[in-house]
Amino acid sequence: MEQNGFDVSARQYYVEYEKQLEHFIKKETFAERMESYCMNKDSGNPFEAITVFLEKKYPELKLFYDELGGERIKALGYKECNLKNEIALKNMNARLRNEFIL
Repeated sequence: MEQNGFDVSARQYYVEYEKQLEHFIKKETFAERMESYCMNKDSGNPFEAITVFLEKKYPELKLFYDELGGERIKALGYKECNLKNEIALKNMNARLRNEFIL
């Protein structure tokens, strides 16, 4: 289990590993992956195998989270098109602010 990214350094409950295994096995939509990622990041969950796995396999999840934060992503329904539009809007607003300042 340790070779597959599971934390086995302390006594853990099987339920948490079962939950983690589910993410390795099942096919999820982008919104499901994003929601799971946000929930794990926001909760400060000590079982970070899910988060690490998702970041490695889907690096865009971390980029969206770092740019928008968990609450904003949740408000946008975890949908990729909404997240992309939000980032584009933020970038456009920043560009306009820079143009007015210069």
